[in-house]
Amino acid sequence: MPEQPTNTQRQQREDAERAKIAKGGFFHQAAVWLLSRFPFTKHRYQNWTYGRRVLVGWLLWLVCLPIIPAVAIAVWYFNDPEGFKNSPWAKGLIGLFVLWLGAFGFIATNQAQPDTGGRYSPVQQRPASEAQRQAETEKKQAKPNGSDKDQSHTSTKQSTKTKADGETKVVNDDPAAVPSDEAKRKVKDQTKSKPTNGRSFANCTEAFEAGVFNIQKGDSSYQTKLDRDGDGIACEK
Repeated sequence: MPEQPTNTQRQQREDAERAKIAKGGFFHQAAVWLLSRFPFTKHRYQNWTYGRRVLVGWLLWLVCLPIIPAVAIAVWYFNDPEGFKNSPWAKGLIGLFVLWLGAFGFIATNQAQPDTGGRYSPVQQRPASEAQRQAETEKKQAKPNGSDKDQSHTSTKQSTKTKADGETKVVNDDPAAVPSDEAKRKVKDQTKSKPTNGRSFANCTEAFEAGVFNIQKGDSSYQTKLDRDGDGIACEK
């Protein structure tokens, strides 16, 4: 029976794949340009390897571009110009080409989904601007009506007060914030957290078992109940 790879080995493989993706190259960049805009792949390709991205991306190029009707029109016209002009099928073929081209234009103008936060994304955290926008939204929701006072800094200072012995003060007694010893052992040799992918964890034991820890505030997987000392980092290793 083949030996199962350890967490460290899996992490090394993922890091190597991310490094390869970060280097990019023409074929990868062209594939990602379309994958990040196509409705059925824009939220999935971040978890794909380099090879799968290139393969699926270039297949999509062949499908999305109206190559088939364009070739049919060209061959028909050059072989039989008069027959092409007089045939009602030619008008239908031209109409198909226009619709196909319009569908590609719709896809091309979609906002690209960034390559962040996925299993093989070179950037494991969301862009700072996006995290900042979410933090500002949360801050506004927490403010009393009509209040413009910034409470974020104050609450952070209060939640990170330390004891005289240097240990961080526990401000959250929810047992969900404390992982089990077995879960701690699973991530003991893991130097970097796996991407959260927006998952909602019931407790830190579940997060550790999934290889996820040190969830930053602003990440969609962050929950106050999982932040034991209120410093903005949930399920700290």
